[in-house]
Amino acid sequence: MTRCWKCGALFSGGTVVESTAVPVALETQSLMMRCIGDDEISLGSTNVARSEYLCAAVTVLRVVKEHMHSHPSLWSFDVPIDAVHAQVKFLGMSERLSLFTMLLEVMDDWPANFLHFSSVAGITQIAFGRRRNVPQWLNEVVAQLPARLRSRTGAMEANFVRYVRRLENEGGTKFRALRAQALMLAAKGKYGN
Repeated sequence: MTRCWKCGALFSGGTVVESTAVPVALETQSLMMRCIGDDEISLGSTNVARSEYLCAAVTVLRVVKEHMHSHPSLWSFDVPIDAVHAQVKFLGMSERLSLFTMLLEVMDDWPANFLHFSSVAGITQIAFGRRRNVPQWLNEVVAQLPARLRSRTGAMEANFVRYVRRLENEGGTKFRALRAQALMLAAKGKYGN
């Protein structure tokens, strides 16, 4: 074990680089160690069983990952696209650190940070509807989210989407040309005019 598994460099030949990520990594590690050692985790004004906390943290992480790629301005650090789409167990250390730092931000000051992120990112109860084994205390907070959001598409956009879907369903030899023409008009803002 003298070389890095990823780049092959010798461990003894490296240089020490100061990083601002170290305190966050230690805080994350400390929390995870408490989850292993303590019977209960303090979350906001309540204490929850560690198994329930870990189950909820995994659920929140999955839901937030699904919504965060369209809201990068919410984070004060970069979360790589790989970290958004890949499974956590296949990620490198820096990507995992980004995700767990983000998880700490969402779970901190529970439930205020979670509700704020959900509001900005458009997370609704539906995102949690297909999740099984969600603890009751998390369900109570999820119940504060809107059931669903109204579609933001106007009548013109809805007509455009219906037209393109109809073209795709009909297929045929001219389908691609007609779809491309409609998409170009929409890109120029001229569709429906």
